[in-house]
Amino acid sequence: MNGCVPEGTVGNDEGCSLAPGGEAACSSGHCGTASVMGLLELGVCGECSSDGDCGPGESCSAPKVDLDLGTVTGAKCL
Repeated sequence: MNGCVPEGTVGNDEGCSLAPGGEAACSSGHCGTASVMGLLELGVCGECSSDGDCGPGESCSAPKVDLDLGTVTGAKCL
């Protein structure tokens, strides 16, 4: 479900809009694209958008959808 929310109020691992400017809703400022079996794309707030958003020696993992558990996980610095 889409709805208007104040900027910076959506936490990591929660949905966000993939439309331009959708990352503004995320408290982290990062809205990534999680793919559901290559058929559907969902926006999800995460820690990073690219490796450059992470600390030295860390890389940005891709957002994930787990259909078995019914969960969506935002990108993380690992």
